[in-house]
Amino acid sequence: MKHYDEEDEFVEYKSRSQKKREADELEDLAAFLVEMPANQLKGLPLEKDIRDEIGRTRGISNLAARRRQVKYLAKLLRGLDDEANEELHLYVARFRQSKAKETENFHQIEVWRDRLCEEGPGAVDLLARTWPRADLAPLRSAVSRFQQTRGKHEYRLVFQLLRNIMGR
Repeated sequence: MKHYDEEDEFVEYKSRSQKKREADELEDLAAFLVEMPANQLKGLPLEKDIRDEIGRTRGISNLAARRRQVKYLAKLLRGLDDEANEELHLYVARFRQSKAKETENFHQIEVWRDRLCEEGPGAVDLLARTWPRADLAPLRSAVSRFQQTRGKHEYRLVFQLLRNIMGR
């Protein structure tokens, strides 16, 4: 909501509900930061004290204490200036996007594995058209072994070979 103050200057007014929504968003962000993989935390555009706080929060196993610590971490994040806050949000958005892409690729490999294991050599030929430079001999042999034995080992092997072929 927008209004003018006593000196007729334009002021942005935030309702109580809006302030709560923003606080909840920061709390969700803090919880996400705590759950992020350790190797990704190194690249976070944050001050050392906030990084240390994230590390301390990760070490807490009691759920109630962890929740309080996440709230405290959200309070620290509220103290960030606009530029640092924007950098942090961009970093987290890129991380989420890369995780979504990873998940999508994983599912695509699973779909191909299931199709190859059900259809057999015909599906390998279709894969050859999709990935013309791939060495499909080991995959073709793994698929035929799976069709003969229906074993878990061959099923996993087909997945691993597909992951190598698709370069993911």
